[in-house]
Amino acid sequence: MTNPRTYAGLTLWPEQDEAVTKACKMLAHDPRVVTLMPCGSGKTVTGGAIAQELVDPHTGSVLITVPTLQLVAQTLTQWLWAFGPDALGEVVALCSDPHVLDQYNRGTSGIQARILSDARELAALKATGRRITAVCTYQSLHEVIAAHRAGADAWGLVIIDELHRADGNTRSSRSACLMRHDAGHDSSAGPGKRWCSRSLGDQHVSKAA
Repeated sequence: MTNPRTYAGLTLWPEQDEAVTKACKMLAHDPRVVTLMPCGSGKTVTGGAIAQELVDPHTGSVLITVPTLQLVAQTLTQWLWAFGPDALGEVVALCSDPHVLDQYNRGTSGIQARILSDARELAALKATGRRITAVCTYQSLHEVIAAHRAGADAWGLVIIDELHRADGNTRSSRSACLMRHDAGHDSSAGPGKRWCSRSLGDQHVSKAA
């Protein structure tokens, strides 16, 4: 067995490395996968490692969707520690809370992450072609959808965190479902070229329905 992948701040556990390998292999021929991992097994850094393996470090874009504001800063802070600021590129959050990135910005001495307030700002950023890591809550997904309908190109990878919380009849759940299906059957048209959803489970990787 080969040694697990090592990044700026961590070496993956063998089980995490196996999940990354399987997800990347599946995403080579299927645009959607689901990683099923139990609590405490490192879903956040595993998703980040998949992004590092698949997304161009200079021009690629990653969108992370999370169910709560707390997870915005928590996810970005873990990615910053694990992979370093250069690996994330320009970091933004689509959110109405002006302090949501305070925790993340305290952890980097480089370019500070910033908050975007509407779809036009996101579409303009996507048009630059720079390496982007963006995060938003389910509640803000309508702005992401609006940016794509205004012409923003597809994300290199979309990560849907806690997929089991994206099903239901709330506005945020409906937005998450719409985001997943907005491109119809043409995954190259947007919103995402590849999709990696994370959920609780006792298996490592399973093909999405």
